[in-house]
Amino acid sequence: MSTCVNGKRLEAKMVLRGFNRRSLSEATGLSRNTIGAIISGQQNPSYRAMISIYEVLNLNSQEATSIFFNRNLHKTQDEEVS
Repeated sequence: MSTCVNGKRLEAKMVLRGFNRRSLSEATGLSRNTIGAIISGQQNPSYRAMISIYEVLNLNSQEATSIFFNRNLHKTQDEEVS
């Protein structure tokens, strides 16, 4: 399964905003397992999860795009389809 999430960027924004996996889980209502799976690339976030993370971390649109719609990952996926 390919993921569109840049987990490293997501974790960096979490740290900058003072969150760890547990506190982000509590603030978003997502389970810690879900947060971990999204960060590690084992699971793509649902629309609800993306919106929750976006709002809790107070991301701007550029930050959200770089985390949830990583161009490098999309390029890799496009190349696999060709």
